Amino acid sequence: MAQTAENRMLIFRNSKFWKWFFCILLSPGTIALFGVAVWQGSMLGVHLLLGILSAGVGVFMIFLIGFMVKSRIEIDATEFRYVGVGIFKTKALPLDEIAGFRIIPTQYVKTLSVVSKNPRFKKMTISLTLERQAEFLEWMECNLTNLDKAEYQQGLVEIYQNEKLGESPEEKAAAYKQAKKWCRLLSGAATGAGLWAMFFPQPYDAAIWTLICLPFVGLLFLKRFEGIARFNAKKNGAYPSVDAAFLMPGLAMGLRALFDWHVLEWNSFWAVFAAIACGYFIISICVARDIRRTAMTISTCCLFSVIYGAGATITLNGMLADSKFTRYHAEVLKKHVSTGKTTTYYLTLSPWRNRTEKEDVTVSRSTYSEYKQGDTAEILVRTGKFGIPYYIVR
Repeated sequence: MAQTAENRMLIFRNSKFWKWFFCILLSPGTIALFGVAVWQGSMLGVHLLLGILSAGVGVFMIFLIGFMVKSRIEIDATEFRYVGVGIFKTKALPLDEIAGFRIIPTQYVKTLSVVSKNPRFKKMTISLTLERQAEFLEWMECNLTNLDKAEYQQGLVEIYQNEKLGESPEEKAAAYKQAKKWCRLLSGAATGAGLWAMFFPQPYDAAIWTLICLPFVGLLFLKRFEGIARFNAKKNGAYPSVDAAFLMPGLAMGLRALFDWHVLEWNSFWAVFAAIACGYFIISICVARDIRRTAMTISTCCLFSVIYGAGATITLNGMLADSKFTRYHAEVLKKHVSTGKTTTYYLTLSPWRNRTEKEDVTVSRSTYSEYKQGDTAEILVRTGKFGIPYYIVR
């Protein structure tokens, strides 16, 4: 197997599997649309619409098949070329102008990103659907720099140069191993807590308090493993990451606030929200020096603080409320369901309290099933712990 292209050009085409895959995947859809268009010929509007749609899909299929057949990678002694980009284009980079490459996992196939030393040159992005792909990747590893591996090694060098981790290489290795272990455990706990709160938040108070506390645990980890653990660390880097302790609680608490608590008036929300968000942000940058590392980490922490502040304000306002409910009633004008990645149940209610127009409100599945059009729904209004009124339909 040749590892250089000094004596011959190396050519790597798309594999036959992927060529047939796209043909088999798209052809039935195009034929079906064309058949429906013909079958609905008596309905001129539908006929034209489906005809245009089937023609568009057909053109796209031809384009995609042409791309799969024509596109290829060519490598000679001086140049790396991606032939057939958009069928008619060719992208080329001199080998000595390539800074390196990355392999990026995607949902279906991995993607190769070839990076130029010149920042003005766009990355060359190639789907890894090649025949002789193992040979191609071996050539890349032998002749170009794997940027992910290089950055990983650079990260290790930086970690082992940190004198705070110990005096000997053995002590530093032990500290690094311990940090990776505890960061993995924290990430697992944060992911589990986030899924718990999002999909089965019972007992509710315990789930929410866990979400509220986890980001502070993340800050303690950044302080305890300073110089090793990182906030907003690169995915494949050498530094252990505690990002899950911030991301999952923020996401889960935001969703719980959105679906569980219907805020009636927002006037009292802003001051409490600003206090919690700003307070957490200030604590974060004071406790964890790593968050102050770059403008990006500071911006990311600021964004998380906003999400955390909003979620904590709304959920704690409802959880800690001790005032009495006020009852109102409204007619169920309509009910409908929104489906997608999640299923949301809506009741359309007539005006109530100081409302002047009908409105859609989200309800639980059980509440949705209890009502039919024309029924009278009971609405409970309560002032929360922070003075933010909210309501419940039941």
